[in-house]
Amino acid sequence: MAFTQYFLSLVPGIDELGKALLKGVFIAIILSTNLVGVKTAGRVNDALTIAKLTPLLLIVVGGIAFLGLQPGTFASNLSPFVTGDLSAFGRALVLIFWAYAGFELSTLPTDEIDRPGKTIPRAIVIGMLIVIAFYLFTNFVVMGAVGGGALGVSTSPLIDAAHAMFSAPILLTNAVVIVVGLGALLSITGADESGTVGTSRLAYAMSIDGLLPETFSRSHSRFKTPYLGLIVLCLTAYVASLLGGLTDLISSAVFLLAFVYFMTCISTILLERKHPKVSRGLRGKRLIPVVGAFFSLVLMGLVNPLLIGISLILLAVGVPVYVFFSPRHELQDLKAAFWSAEAISRRAYSQGGRFLAYPLRRIQQFTRREP
Repeated sequence: MAFTQYFLSLVPGIDELGKALLKGVFIAIILSTNLVGVKTAGRVNDALTIAKLTPLLLIVVGGIAFLGLQPGTFASNLSPFVTGDLSAFGRALVLIFWAYAGFELSTLPTDEIDRPGKTIPRAIVIGMLIVIAFYLFTNFVVMGAVGGGALGVSTSPLIDAAHAMFSAPILLTNAVVIVVGLGALLSITGADESGTVGTSRLAYAMSIDGLLPETFSRSHSRFKTPYLGLIVLCLTAYVASLLGGLTDLISSAVFLLAFVYFMTCISTILLERKHPKVSRGLRGKRLIPVVGAFFSLVLMGLVNPLLIGISLILLAVGVPVYVFFSPRHELQDLKAAFWSAEAISRRAYSQGGRFLAYPLRRIQQFTRREP
């Protein structure tokens, strides 16, 4: 949905059929890169990560220049800084939370990470702090350049910000708008690319545990990827993009995510009581899940009641799928192969050799050399 909105800002005049085809092309790109293999999908995502940061940095630099050249306009666009009541804040919080969702995917490869009890929490905290700082600064300069009123009706805020920041000469403005627009398209593609990698892997793990139909763990003969599961996931996403609006889809997704977070926090409390030796020495082993469960309930309560009803219906649809189609027994051969020491080492080594991870790996090897 977001990809289509930004594409229309660059290429206006596309009819409804064209929009549906555009969404299909976008889904096809995500599907094809993931079908070829996780390694290929990872390399594509690495390249998109680099490509998407450049236009965002351009917006930040342009915003700083705009603040220096037109401080009065910048200040007036930020005034009033707080608008709306508490319920409006809640609705906005639901949409904002979607931008930060996905941090939980970093817990999936726990068995392949050195000292996961320390590494994963540290990675989540540091990563979230970087994202928070980047998001806040980007939104600050965009708000100052465009203003809340115009942004409220905008379908492509980054492009509108580029127009405001680089208003002259016209050739420079057009060039920056194209760069920023393409950057937004790459950013959205990268987000869905990495999201599909994590989601398909989670579905595969659930399938070999007997919690999803065996279809989700059926691998392609050549690429060794769970191709049927990927096709189901991508088709579901495509149908959802045709039926729902962007705000409604985000709100429903946040409700479902918050529900999963809540159940995870409750499970953590129960599992800690059942296996106290496993969690011995962990900091905040009881406080964190309690706080997490509370805020998950708050987040679910902020969603529009109609969308809560739709989300509950979607949850209910999953019950017969589990009852009638899930084997409810582990696929021992696949599970043994997936979690074997050789397979884990191979995946860990492969990940360490990827584009963005490779220099960090070399630095780590250098610093660990004995004198």
